[in-house]
Amino acid sequence: MSTTIQDGTGSKRKVAVNSKNKLETVAIISSEEIDVTRSGETYTVSSGTVSFTGSAETAMLYLKNDDDRDMTIDRAVVFIGSASGSLPHEDWTLKIIRNPPATGTIITNAVASGVSNGNHGSNNLPDATYYKGVQGDTLGGNAAGFPIQQQSNRYIYPIQKILPKGTSIGLKLTPPASNADTKAVAVMHFYYI
Repeated sequence: MSTTIQDGTGSKRKVAVNSKNKLETVAIISSEEIDVTRSGETYTVSSGTVSFTGSAETAMLYLKNDDDRDMTIDRAVVFIGSASGSLPHEDWTLKIIRNPPATGTIITNAVASGVSNGNHGSNNLPDATYYKGVQGDTLGGNAAGFPIQQQSNRYIYPIQKILPKGTSIGLKLTPPASNADTKAVAVMHFYYI
């Protein structure tokens, strides 16, 4: 007894089987992020340019999920300028803070960070709290630091974390100890699933 697999839309097309008894199919592989971008649910928050005239640790971004859906934090990208007064081998330090307490000047000053939708045809905005910092802004909590070499200019850190409603994440950046003058920008890419 044979069975025919036929298109259910009425086109009467049948599935092909090759000489190795395998069904022939065509698949389009797409990442989860690209898929939700089509529906206008991917976002980027940015600190804007922050000037550093010393080596103080600075809270650059704070992001809290206020949506009932889970938020996926995909990655952080840090752009750094050459630190005047410091040596090329001196590193920056990046800290990603999990669920920082709602303390610190980045929160009490409450300056909304820039946000953009990954789908340029969508006007959706995230249901989230997002703040940017200025030099010396603080944020509660601590974490191990990741070194960033000055000559890197751009550093991509794969975060890959899920933020359920009410949870948050923060990003702190510290220039080299002998820095006299430089600038940096931090961004986080996230989406809802």
